[in-house]
Formats: sequence, C-alpha cells, structure tokens
Amino acid sequence: MPVRDHRPPTWPVELPGETATLVDMARAIAAHAGPVLSPSGSTLLTLSATTPAGVDPGRIDLACWDGRTPVSAPWCSLAIGGGNCDPALAALEQSGKVLLAGLLPRWPANARPPSIGIVTDGHGVAFSPDHPSPGSAGWLGWQLGGACAVTTLLPFAPTSRWARLTAPDDQNTLNGLLLFNRH
Repeated sequence: MPVRDHRPPTWPVELPGETATLVDMARAIAAHAGPVLSPSGSTLLTLSATTPAGVDPGRIDLACWDGRTPVSAPWCSLAIGGGNCDPALAALEQSGKVLLAGLLPRWPANARPPSIGIVTDGHGVAFSPDHPSPGSAGWLGWQLGGACAVTTLLPFAPTSRWARLTAPDDQNTLNGLLLFNRH
C-alpha cells in the first residue's frame, strides 16, 4: 500500500489553472480600458454587473472617475450597448463579462453578492472581495480609507495616483497564487 503524505498543504495553495486565467482576463480588460479612459480624461474606470441567481453576470455598467470629483460623488456613467457602436466600449464590455463571470464562482452560491465589479486604470485591474460592487455609493472612499481590501489581478501603473489602491501587501495581492486567502 502506498504511503500517503498527510502533511497539510503549504499556503498559499495554487488554484490550478484558474489564477492564470483570471490574470489573462484582466490583461484584456486593461488593454481595452486604455482607449476608453484616455479620451474621457478619467483616471479610473469600473465595470460592474448585476448577478442574477444561477446565471452569469447581467448587463455591464461602466463608470469613470476623473480624480477631481469628490470620492463620495457618483461616478460618470458611460453608455454601452444599444445604439452605441463604439468598438472600444464594445470590446471592454465583452472582456468585462468574461472576467466577471470568472470571478463570480469565487463566492458560494448562498453568499453570492447582488452585483460585482472590477476597477482599472488601464494598466492594472483589481476587485474587492469584501465589497465587490465598485458601483456602490462610497466604494472608492472605503477603499482609500482602508475599510475594505482590494485584491490585485494586475498591478496598477506605478506612477498612477491610484497605485495605492493596490499597494503590494501579502494579504490583498493576487501574485499568481492567492485569491481570497486573506486569513
């Protein structure tokens, strides 16, 4: 009979194949977000979706923040779909649906948030497992105030004033091995 190794796994445990896939999905978001952020003069963009029970994320909502508006103020919505034929927005919406569908299974079915989203500066991509809806009023203020952590899928631009949202920290950085393992 073979001898089994009863040692506990070494943490962090790699999520087989899934982590690299999320990073690839995040790269697509960052690539498509740059052309949308530049003309708007914004420094940060969110993609959010409602999460109907048992299905992939619903309609994608995009919103930008220009860095001058108070963090408690609503973000500027970007219209997508319908009559809008902007290829940059369409590509961003599609890559957003793919990434959000990849993130959604990280929550148990009975703890699924009503909406989820990511935030990007066109270089980095992050989400908040503790407060997964960046479209919520006050979300940015909570992040800046340290009330809830942001998990980095891709590092933000080092010169970006938003790099501090995803400052390297063993507890909230996805480094190819971690996802939600913050305790």
